[in-house]
Amino acid sequence: MRRRDFLLATAAAGVATARAAAAPDAYPKAPERVVRAFCDADFGGAQTASKTWPSLAQYAVWPDAPGWDTFTIVAGYTVSPLRRTARSASIRVVYDVLGVLEGDEARETPERPAVIYRLVRRAGRWKVASPQLDPHVSPKIALRILDGLEHNEYVAPDIEKIRASRALVLRMAGR
Repeated sequence: MRRRDFLLATAAAGVATARAAAAPDAYPKAPERVVRAFCDADFGGAQTASKTWPSLAQYAVWPDAPGWDTFTIVAGYTVSPLRRTARSASIRVVYDVLGVLEGDEARETPERPAVIYRLVRRAGRWKVASPQLDPHVSPKIALRILDGLEHNEYVAPDIEKIRASRALVLRMAGR
């Protein structure tokens, strides 16, 4: 029986270790990791709905997001640290912008702008203090926004514009 108990305890410890390894990471400690988490949440659409906003808000100092009508469509971004002191940090993000979605109209505007995010320490955590940009979303999220508009009865007169915007976003995404 002792061998069986040992094997069960070993297996249970292995499962607990695997669960701990699979658990979500704690709040990022380095400012560039905070900005990366912030950008990841934004890219995934966190600024597009009030129910997803908290996943982005945890990394920022501002309490809520304005209602955005414009979304920047990005293929990706790179994050690199610039400067860090005990109380502040600056992180450079270069976005690979494909275009914009303004209301129901998409436009191609390819560019690679650099944005300097400024962070401050609040309650022992790094938080993004500025800038507060419009959502920078993936093409997948832009398509989801357009799909929601296409099925909204109030925008029926603009259905062709929505479908043209959807086709453009698909083209921007290389599909």
